[in-house]
Amino acid sequence: MLFNILTVATLLSAVSASPVPVPQVEIAPVYAFDITNWHAGCQRECFYGFNITGNTFGQYPTIPAFSAECLGEKEGADYRKCTFNDGGSENRTLVAKLLPVNQTGTGAHLQVSYGWTDSEQAHTYYNYTGYANPKYNAAAAPNANFTIIPQEMFGVGGGEPPVA
Repeated sequence: MLFNILTVATLLSAVSASPVPVPQVEIAPVYAFDITNWHAGCQRECFYGFNITGNTFGQYPTIPAFSAECLGEKEGADYRKCTFNDGGSENRTLVAKLLPVNQTGTGAHLQVSYGWTDSEQAHTYYNYTGYANPKYNAAAAPNANFTIIPQEMFGVGGGEPPVA
């Protein structure tokens, strides 16, 4: 009996000392808007300016890449169209706005919305919208860079993906 207990104890210590394989989990890439040169402040009215890019992402529907500049003012104003810098197709729209802020000193509440139609699939439209709360930095800080991960996504129309 003593032999069996010692044998079991030795085997258990050998098993616990050997490394246990860790399952490998593949983390799916996340689609994001990259914001650079964020510059915003409030004097009489609030204003903002920034560059924004998004990479081609995913399979059908593939999100088209873009590069643009966004300028706007006034918290609570309507969306302002951003200007594309990449010369891409005209089937895309990029807009931004500052959401109203009910408290002072909380920084900006930015909303960015990117939409496009699929040129290979009739009557389709896709939209990705994201939010960020960057600081107003015009008075005392350098331009900022940050990332927005869209939280709202939708698509309408279409049907089956195009046959390659």
